[in-house]
Amino acid sequence: MIKENDEEFFKSICKKYIDTMSKEMLLEADNKKILHIFIEDEYIELKENGQINNVNYKKYLDGNFEIYEYNSYKELYDSVVKDEVAYDLNDLELFDSNDEWAFYLSFEELRRMGYGFMVKDHYPLIEKYAVVDEKIFDFFNYFSLEQLDDFEQSLNEYFNENSIVYNENSYEELESKEGANFNRNIIRLACDLITYEDFIEDYKEFPQTYYDLSLSKVIEYFRENGVKDLMEYGNDSDEGLYHLSSMYQEIMDKLGIKYSNVYTEDVSDGKYLTTIIFENDSSIEVDTSAWNGIKVVAGNMESIYETYENLKEKSKQNEVKNENEFEYDFN
Repeated sequence: MIKENDEEFFKSICKKYIDTMSKEMLLEADNKKILHIFIEDEYIELKENGQINNVNYKKYLDGNFEIYEYNSYKELYDSVVKDEVAYDLNDLELFDSNDEWAFYLSFEELRRMGYGFMVKDHYPLIEKYAVVDEKIFDFFNYFSLEQLDDFEQSLNEYFNENSIVYNENSYEELESKEGANFNRNIIRLACDLITYEDFIEDYKEFPQTYYDLSLSKVIEYFRENGVKDLMEYGNDSDEGLYHLSSMYQEIMDKLGIKYSNVYTEDVSDGKYLTTIIFENDSSIEVDTSAWNGIKVVAGNMESIYETYENLKEKSKQNEVKNENEFEYDFN
């Protein structure tokens, strides 16, 4: 869920919502106020090209609208954006015809807003067999789309395809006729073999690892950009190719990893070395090849994420140590 002081999250949500409006813009004024403005139709192209800013915006205002000022993105979120997103969730499709995510906010963002339940119609078997009505709105705020897909598929194999059977002589009790992997816990929940509270608690007790967190964002990136492998990606100077540096930057942004620079160099044909420099000038290097896909990129992101978190923790410890030394010297 959202922390009260998570201004970066509120900023991201507000900007993504406003970006869906052709006439509207958000600007940060010199007095730290957040300005919500409306542009004349004839200047929309200038806005889209980034030519309207907090210095010249007054020349392009639509006089039929006011300029709205907010002290923070959280204030804008609470007073306007959260409710507007709720309206959009009712009016817009969340998934496209290929079952790919289509909404302008990610599912993770919707979960943090408390709107995870809006995907429940996409998972009818979870609602039909596994989760009772009074728990259904709570349930979807705990899991990623990948986990929900796994639950739904397992329920389909058990209830509809009958490819998962109960075997009382088996240690696991449930078996797949085809030897396929499936989620036993969701079937146990549907068959009243475990309680809802125990089911949720199991997932709380085993929080997502760096790899799990990285994997979900890598899958999201590949899905949003229609990527299957990295054959169309190259180093920072390759013309006609997407840049691996930009890919890693976008995924790090999704994970909240702060960095000062990212650059990618050739190692040999189709092989690249990407260097990520963090804000304290520490760095990490990861190898990527043109034929790599989600698994390798997720593994690289796991290393980047873990390194970043370790550096952040070390920095906090040094700050505490310095404060203690200062207090000692002062006394």
